[in-house]
Amino acid sequence: MLQKQNERNIVFLTELKHIDMLDAFLKEHTSILEEGFVLIPLDLEVEYALKGKNIPFLSGSAYRTRDAASMTLSEEWVASVFESKHWLSFFTYRGVSLSKVYFLTLQWYISHVIYYAETITNVLAAHPKAARLIVFSPLSGDPPLGGVLSGMTIRAIVGAVECIAKESGREAVVVLAPPVTQSTSMRTFAFKRTLFGMGIGILNTLVTIFRRPRRIRVIISDYWKNIEPYVHKLDSFEIALIDRKEAFKAGFANIWKFRMRFLHIDAFPSKASSEYVRTHERIAKELESLGKGSGLPPFEFRSISMRALISRAIELILKEVLTKRLKDIDDAYAMFERIDPHAILLRATSSLQTHFIILAQVARNLGVPSLEAQHGLLYHGPGSYTRRYSTEYVGVYGTLTQREMEEMKAAVGIRCTPIVVGSPRFDVYAAAQDASENVSEPPREKVSFLCIAPSNDPTGEVTDSYAYEEFFSTIASALKNIPNVEVIIKFRPGTTRRDSFSRQLIANIFSDVPYRIVQTKSLHQLFAETDVVISCYSTVVVEAMQCHKPVILLAVDPTESFMGLHHFAPYVESQAIRLATTKEDFSTIAKELATNSDARAKLAAQGAAFLEREYAFDGHSSDRIAELIRTFADHKRPENIGSGSMQK
Repeated sequence: MLQKQNERNIVFLTELKHIDMLDAFLKEHTSILEEGFVLIPLDLEVEYALKGKNIPFLSGSAYRTRDAASMTLSEEWVASVFESKHWLSFFTYRGVSLSKVYFLTLQWYISHVIYYAETITNVLAAHPKAARLIVFSPLSGDPPLGGVLSGMTIRAIVGAVECIAKESGREAVVVLAPPVTQSTSMRTFAFKRTLFGMGIGILNTLVTIFRRPRRIRVIISDYWKNIEPYVHKLDSFEIALIDRKEAFKAGFANIWKFRMRFLHIDAFPSKASSEYVRTHERIAKELESLGKGSGLPPFEFRSISMRALISRAIELILKEVLTKRLKDIDDAYAMFERIDPHAILLRATSSLQTHFIILAQVARNLGVPSLEAQHGLLYHGPGSYTRRYSTEYVGVYGTLTQREMEEMKAAVGIRCTPIVVGSPRFDVYAAAQDASENVSEPPREKVSFLCIAPSNDPTGEVTDSYAYEEFFSTIASALKNIPNVEVIIKFRPGTTRRDSFSRQLIANIFSDVPYRIVQTKSLHQLFAETDVVISCYSTVVVEAMQCHKPVILLAVDPTESFMGLHHFAPYVESQAIRLATTKEDFSTIAKELATNSDARAKLAAQGAAFLEREYAFDGHSSDRIAELIRTFADHKRPENIGSGSMQK
């Protein structure tokens, strides 16, 4: 592709297939080809492909704003609407705050918009003569079970370009992707879902008829792997599980043993009440006013109003509330009345899955104890995506998280009580550590660094593809100058979509450093082969510490650093881990730990001592949660609620 450079036309690419779309576009728009353009990809994988084709471009990495604004500002904007007196008053139905139900949904979308808006405004500042912004719509379709804003989030780059172009008096050209025929796949999906539902219905009927009711009834919406450690410690326990696909994971023996039924709130139909009608009319009126452009702040970002874009997102939310969520709330009440549970256990009430939040609020209104168990090392500071819990209780890892949550409650005005229970999935570490205390590790020929890769999505939860590259290049540049080292790399679960590119990237970066990628072994197995663990913001940090491994938290990306300095400050102050926020920091720390076995042993010992003080990782977490459920079944609340702890 012969390309004349002209900054009047700026072309953005975000996906590999956009390169082919660009060729087709230029064949149809020869005037732009003749006039010239500046090509700016906004993803590292696209840049690699352009290099391979010898197509000139300017890297999108040069235009990124390196801070946590997309997190913090998105939270502020959503709070300015959903937590205002007006919205809190009309956006409620049967005691369920719909503002809480949709807070993260809107925040997640806005964070993506701001991410791209930052980049685009930086491009315009660097290329002030730009008159036309050309962007290609994403080719990935909406997920079948995605949230109401999933489509807008996928196309956030398009929305940001259109909004900024209009506000700044420029032309926006959106190149539409070829239509994707999904009819067959959608019909197949619908057929399989219907067939699966029929099978689940038969299973529920058999269990209900042939298994006598048990003493403790609990509604659970969580993965079987998370609940299995403690349900086996409960006699006379029956489960109503919301996540129907978990039937395959639980197995028939457990289904039979625990009188397990697989339900959904839409299985408990309800009739519309007068309150339903009044609320429907009230929200419909608000939707009409939004359509007229009233009732929202300007949402200014760098003197550009994003109100029109965000207004469309809120309109979609209101439409879904009118067509689905009001009925979901009624159905949830009907489900509770039918099952009459002693408690409800929920996986993630700070998530994009609205049913978690609805069920938690309905349970609270009915006086049914609700519990969410901490499943990961979550960030609870400014801009957090996970700090607006809806359950009455949150089972946390330890006193450190408990103190953090108490501070957070005051900041965001949530009502929940943190109870120290530990983590059932970490009980295995305590047992394994006891078994290995008298077993010495064989000496290794090389000092081994285990590296847990961060997310590699174009705009991930925290990092983007450029931060992904920087993470690994920081490690490689430091270790290539240290003799007798090797790197073991393990990708995070759920990052296989770009697996091929990740492997190519790592091969390039680690050309001068011995490395191997290991996906088949568990973390516990890899810890046994490791001298030092390098991690991003992840639960891996405390998992490694439980196995007495020295940990380096690598947070050179500003967002990672922002989050790390919030939660990990006590770790660093206690010298339980080493924190590297610059390449120079990491190089110094890595050299010290690679060449000094005493330093590694000291850091590991300090980490283990810190965990013992601050976390309840003693192997009895499952016992504590089981006891908590028994307490609920006896129509009691946990003892020592002031301290928020459960003693074995």
